[in-house]
Amino acid sequence: MIRVVTLLFVVLFAFGCKNKADFSSIDKEKTMELPIGDYSIYYQYNNPDTTFLLPQDLVEISGLAYSDYSKMLITINDEKGDVHFINTNTGFRKSKIHFGSNDDYEGIAYHNDKIYITESNGNVKIIDEPSTGRIFINLSNNSKNPLSRKNNIEGLCYSPITNTMLLLAKGNNQIKGNVGNGKSVFSMDLSTAIIDNSPLFTMDVSEFVSNQQLLEPNNNYWKEKSIISSIYKFAPSGIAIHPKTFDFYILSSVASSICILDNNGSIMAYYLLDPNTNPQPEGITFDSQGTLYIANEGKNQKPKINKYLPLK
Repeated sequence: MIRVVTLLFVVLFAFGCKNKADFSSIDKEKTMELPIGDYSIYYQYNNPDTTFLLPQDLVEISGLAYSDYSKMLITINDEKGDVHFINTNTGFRKSKIHFGSNDDYEGIAYHNDKIYITESNGNVKIIDEPSTGRIFINLSNNSKNPLSRKNNIEGLCYSPITNTMLLLAKGNNQIKGNVGNGKSVFSMDLSTAIIDNSPLFTMDVSEFVSNQQLLEPNNNYWKEKSIISSIYKFAPSGIAIHPKTFDFYILSSVASSICILDNNGSIMAYYLLDPNTNPQPEGITFDSQGTLYIANEGKNQKPKINKYLPLK
């Protein structure tokens, strides 16, 4: 059943044709109630149920995941070789483990009592969580990894659909170079640790979006910004899969937005986030009940994690 919700962000619906979307009809002054599609799960992205302020050593928080083993959020700081464990009820950091030297760590994921961490060049480290940070497998500089810093891997998550680890590229959408303006997701086989040379899917917000309607935030931020520009600047920073619908949720820190795709990689909706609520969204994850968490770097304020309970 289609539900109608008053939202304070942009909702953009997808279409199947390959023609360039026409943005000339966007009404930047319009506020309205809008049906957002036949979703079973809703979140009020600009009105989190709880906000957790994080310690300053997570000011460059870059990835976020949920651990079924510890029942906690796990996260990393961009340049430090530490995994932090955050209580999902209090937001307090329970512990952290050191796993390696400083590097450009961007994504973190969890599966089968293992923590997966990717660097921006696609190198993956696998940590045995029940231990104290022992690196179980290190794929750095391994011939199984065809990616490079030009792909600029920003996000990582486990896919129960394909039983693979997914790597989200902010840079080149192919192993070498770009095809079009889209952004790609690559997959890594868990049994062989081989990253596929071909993307699992490539998304292009500007091409797939056809029906655009704008809802103005109370702070009038988007009245001062170019909506069209934000669409073309979509630069992925985090990826998660909903545990109930198996839809992809992909963040963009640059455009402060979130894109939702079905499990075939087709765009269903696109939201502009209120930058006061999510000033620099870098990490996204769900717990097993479908509660959503979005991590923000400390952009002129404390780093934080926003927690969203699903609306039924």
